[in-house]
Amino acid sequence: MFKLGFFSPENTTNRYLGIFFAFSENTVIWVANRDKPLADSSGAVRISRDGNLVLINGRNETVWSTNIAAAASPSNMNMSSVQILDTGNLVLQNLATRDTIWDSFSHITDVLLPGMTLTYNTRTGEQGFLSSWKNSSDPAVGSFTAGIEALNTLQLVIRNQGRLYWRSGPWNGMLFLGIKEMFYSYLDGFNHVRNDTAGNFYYRIPEPKYLVKVSLNSSGNSLRMHWNNQTKSWDTVWVVPENRCDVYGMCGPFGSCSVEDSPICSCLRGFEPMNRDEWERGNWSSGCRRRKQLQCGSRDDFFRLQFMKVPNFAETFYSRQEAECNSRCLGNCSCLAYAHDPTIGCMFWNDALIDIQKFTGVGVDLFLRLSASELENPKDQRLHIIIPLVLTLVCVSILVSIAWCWKAKRKDHKNPSQKVLDWTKRFSIIEGIGRGLLYLHKDSRLRIIHRDLKPSNVLLDKDWNPKISDFGMARIFGGNQDHGNTARVVGTYGYMAPEYAMEGRFSEKSDVYSFGVLILEIVKGIKNTRYYNREWSLSLLGCAWKMWSEGHGCGFVDDSIANAELEEEMVRCVQIGLLCVQEFPKDRPTIQTILSMLAREIIDLPAPEQPLFAEKWNSLATGSTHPETRLGFSINELTLTQLHGR
Repeated sequence: MFKLGFFSPENTTNRYLGIFFAFSENTVIWVANRDKPLADSSGAVRISRDGNLVLINGRNETVWSTNIAAAASPSNMNMSSVQILDTGNLVLQNLATRDTIWDSFSHITDVLLPGMTLTYNTRTGEQGFLSSWKNSSDPAVGSFTAGIEALNTLQLVIRNQGRLYWRSGPWNGMLFLGIKEMFYSYLDGFNHVRNDTAGNFYYRIPEPKYLVKVSLNSSGNSLRMHWNNQTKSWDTVWVVPENRCDVYGMCGPFGSCSVEDSPICSCLRGFEPMNRDEWERGNWSSGCRRRKQLQCGSRDDFFRLQFMKVPNFAETFYSRQEAECNSRCLGNCSCLAYAHDPTIGCMFWNDALIDIQKFTGVGVDLFLRLSASELENPKDQRLHIIIPLVLTLVCVSILVSIAWCWKAKRKDHKNPSQKVLDWTKRFSIIEGIGRGLLYLHKDSRLRIIHRDLKPSNVLLDKDWNPKISDFGMARIFGGNQDHGNTARVVGTYGYMAPEYAMEGRFSEKSDVYSFGVLILEIVKGIKNTRYYNREWSLSLLGCAWKMWSEGHGCGFVDDSIANAELEEEMVRCVQIGLLCVQEFPKDRPTIQTILSMLAREIIDLPAPEQPLFAEKWNSLATGSTHPETRLGFSINELTLTQLHGR
C-alpha cells in the first residue's frame, strides 16, 4: 500500500524523503525534510550509530533526523529497526524491547489518514495539526494549519498564519453544527472525537471500507477524498471552505452571510451597516451596528433566526429545556443571543456575534436579543398605510373570489373532471413515473441513469400522464456496467441517495431512491425539501417512517385525499416508498419489483429499514437523559456538557 522513498515535486529538482501510496506515487502523505530539500541525488537515509533514523546529503551532513534521545543511550546502540506499516505509519523500534520510539503518525504534515490523530490539550494548549505545503512545488510549511480547538466549545478550524480562516461550528457529540452537509448525514466519520482525563481531545478518521484521506492544500482548502479504483484517481467528496460565506467573518460583526442572496451579506434584524459606503462596495468586514440600544430586562425581546450557523465564541450551560436558555439570557444584560442544542444545552453569546451563516432547511435556531421597540415600532409607524391597504386588498380578494367561484362552477358543469388531484390521479402518476424509469433502466437500447429525479423534472400532460424530463445530468451505461463513480456530485439535496451524495457512486438503485422520495411526496402532498416537522425534528422521510413503523401510516397521507376505503392502498404506497429510500442500495427493490408491488403482483411486502436521512439536527432530543450513554461513549469520551468544571 505504501512506499518510503525519495521524490521531487512538480517543477523542481529538489529531492525529499517521503511516504506515498504505492499505487499513486504522486500522492505524498508525509515528508521528512520538508524545510531542507536535497539539491542533488546523492542523499541517503540510514539508521545512525545512536539508533536514530537520519537523512544525510552528499557531504555526509545530517539534513533530518528522528532526533530521539532515548535511542542514543549506550544500551540502544545499533539496536534500532525501521519499518513502514500497512497503515502508512513509519515506525522506529527498539530491537530488544520492540517498543516504538518514534513514528511518523505522531508528526503529521498535510495529510490525515485513518490511524492519524489531530489532538488538542485544554490544559497546555498543545496541538497536533495539519500544516499545508508552501505551494505545489515546495512542501515546506505553508501559511495554513488545520486541527481541533476546544476553548468554550470544540471545533475544527483552519488558520491562515495564525488567523482564523474557517471553523466547523460547535461539536455536539454527533456532528459539527456549522457543517450543513452533516445534517443530511452526507459526511460520515466525524463521530470519532474523544477526550481523556489529562485534558486531551482527539479526532481521527475511522477505518473505512474504502481508501480515504483528508488533506490541507496550499490555498487553505481542506479536502476529503476517496480513491476511485476505476479512474485510478482521487475523487473530492467534500471541501471547505466551499464558498465565500464559509470564510471566517466574511460579513463582519452582526452580519449574516447567505450564498443564495445577492449581495451575500446582510445585517441582522435591528442592525445597520457600520460603514455604508464600504458595504455598498462589497467590503463587509466592518460589519454592522445596533440601531437601538438594548434596554435590559423585560424591555428586551428575542428575534428568532432559523437554520443558522451559530456565531463563534459561545459559552455553554447544560440544560435540556430551551425555555431555560431564554430566561437565563434575558436575565443577563450582557447576553446578546442564545441557541439550544439537546446535547450541548444552552449556548450564550456576550460579545459581538461573528461568522454567522444562513443555511437552507438545516441548522440551529439563533435567538437574537433586540430592544422590544425594535420589534414593535416599524409596524406601528406603518399602521396608517397598512390598514387601508389591507382593507382594499380584502375587498378586491372578495370580488375576485366571487368571480372565480362563479367561473369555476360554470366550468365544473361543463367539465366535472382542477378538481383536486385525488388519490386515483396520484397513484396513476406514481405508476407512470415508475414505467418511465423502467424504460430508462431496462427497455431502452442504452441503460440510462437519470441522477436528478425530482418533482420539477416530471412533466404532466393535460390527462395527468407523467413524463420524465431534463436529462442534462443523466449517465449512459454500456455493456454489463451496473454502476459508476464520479468526482463531481450533481443533483438536488433531498433526492440524492446516500452512496451518491457521500461517495459519488450511482446506479439504478440511486434513481430508485429518488423515486421513493417522489412516492412519499405524492402521498403527502408536500416536497421533501420544504417539509420539516418541528415537534419530532424529522424530515419527510423520517415522518413517514415514524408513522408507518408505529402502525399509523394513514396519518402520513395528505388530509385532502384521506379516504377510509383507500387507506390500505395509500399505506402500502408509503411502505413501498420507504423500501426505496433504504440506506444500502442492495436493500432497495429494482424498478421492475416496485411496479409489481404497485400492481399487487407481489402481495406481501418486506419491512423497510429506517432511512438514513430520517432525523435532523436535534435527533438527540429523545432517548437517555445522559448524553454519553445515548451516544454509546464511555464516561471519558467527549460530551460538551463536560467542557466546564472538569
